[in-house]
Parts: sequence; C-alpha cells; structure tokens
Amino acid sequence: MANLVAAGAKAVRRMLESACARNTSAELHCEGDEGRLTARMRLLAVESHQLLTDEAQFIGSAIALRQRQPVMIHFLYDGVRWAFRTQVSRPLLLVTLNNEFRVRGMALQLPDQITEQQRRSDFRVSLAGRDIMADVHTTAPGDVTVCPLDAELFEGRLTNISAGGLCLLVSRKCRKSFSLGELFYTCFRLPDQEQECVLPIEVRNHRRVAESGTLVGVRFVACEPAQTSTQLNLIQRFIAAEQRRLLRARKA
Repeated sequence: MANLVAAGAKAVRRMLESACARNTSAELHCEGDEGRLTARMRLLAVESHQLLTDEAQFIGSAIALRQRQPVMIHFLYDGVRWAFRTQVSRPLLLVTLNNEFRVRGMALQLPDQITEQQRRSDFRVSLAGRDIMADVHTTAPGDVTVCPLDAELFEGRLTNISAGGLCLLVSRKCRKSFSLGELFYTCFRLPDQEQECVLPIEVRNHRRVAESGTLVGVRFVACEPAQTSTQLNLIQRFIAAEQRRLLRARKA
C-alpha cells in the first residue's frame, strides 16, 4: 500500500495549523557529532512560511541547533504517524502563546510535503510466556551515560519488543510509579543470543494493568558511548528471525 502524502502549500499548511491548534507533540531527528540525535518539542503555530515550535529538548545532553540545519520531524495526527524533512530557519526566538505568555522556541521552514510513516520498526514481537527479565536502573539527571552510586535498581518482565523500543511489566513492589520522559538503563538477553543488550531507554507511556503491576512502554535512546547502533542490530536480527518464523508457521 502506498504511503499517504499531504502535498502542496495549502494541504501542508492546513495539516500543520490543525496540529498546532492541538498543541501536538513532535520528535526532531538530526545528525550530530555523536551520530543521530533526538529531541522532543511541541508544534505551536504557523506564521508566514515558518512552523514555530517550543525549544527542542534533546535527550541526554544540551544541543545547539544552527541556522539552515537539516532536520526530520515526526508527529502523530488523527492516529497516523507523519513525518517531513525541513531545515531550521531561526534556531532561537520567543514564541507568543497569548497576550501574557511567551516561550523560548525556534522556527522551521514549512515543508513541501508531509508523508505517512510506515516503518518496519513498528513490527512488535510478543515475548509473553518467555519469562525474559530485564534489570533497570536510573541514570544521573541530565546525563543518560552516567549511573550514580545511589541509582535505583528494579526489574521488569519483557512483554514485547520492536526495533524502536519494548514494553516491560513492572511489579508495583519494585516501583510504584513512572513519569513520561524518565530515562533509565536496561539490561536483558533475548532468546538464542549470547550477548546481553545494555541500552538507555525513555518512558513513552505507562498504565496499571492490575493492583500489582504496571505496563511501561519505552523507546531506545541513541547513545554512542553505549554502542546503541551495535545492540539495535542484534535486536533487528532477532525481530527479522521471528518474522520469518511466523511466516513459515502461517504457511504450514
């Protein structure tokens, strides 16, 4: 099936204005000295030929964007994942929210088109019944690469995994609550793999499933010191093998 595309100035502007009216959250991806970088932000307004956002919050470190820097923006709109390529028009400006409030933000060039995402990384492998436990510990504030001496330690059971993240079932005896955007390190070993995966993760969603447990959805955070790319290759190979296994099972 072909990807949906919003093309042309009017269609693009109409979608982004609607997304801004909903205060839609978005992810910014760009290339840095340490590889691919990711930041969180919100879409605030469309003015002239620019898309205004609040200040991009990079994960793990503070990054200064530069004028004309190429970036990729991802956001969710009407239940569909969309993305577009653009560049930074103004890396720093004050964005007016109303008569009383202004926030630090930036301006991006309006794109020519916005494309629906259909990512293979969305394929999730169920790990229910495999009894795979993951050790999790907190990180130092503002630096995902540092484990403090007094780090909080707990464990969770893997329920599914994709190339972009995983889901943990955590007993409330281990940890009672989570917050969106919390950063952790996790360590686990997938079936039939000798090497453990040790990866920084970020909480994207969480919900209680019973009085005794919480399902926590996390995404993997790119981090060169943690050799993230190498470990994600192991996960992608495991997922590809599971896809082949499921396909053979359907044909049998």
